Amino acid sequence: MRYDWDKGVFHSLGILDGVAESSMMIIDEAKQWAAIDVTLGEDNYDVAVLPLTATDSSPVYLSAKLQGLENYQTINTRLWKGNNLSFYVEWNGRDVFFDYKE
Repeated sequence: MRYDWDKGVFHSLGILDGVAESSMMIIDEAKQWAAIDVTLGEDNYDVAVLPLTATDSSPVYLSAKLQGLENYQTINTRLWKGNNLSFYVEWNGRDVFFDYKE
């Protein structure tokens, strides 16, 4: 869900199939994209990126974009820098930082 401050109403962003829990949601400065920290199951963390302009949109899961980082502990959002999403992955006890551009 997203809230339209101008109209004072909530709008559906889409359905996050298989998500057991969602927590932090951050929106980019242009209000075009949302990044949501999600749990897909026990110890299976991910970040879902959704466009805010489409009514029925499918999320992009950032874990599907990672290559070479198997068996990571967690993945979380940090912040939007323009239209780049800064996020991090905890892997082998270390935080590895990435930028995702939609």
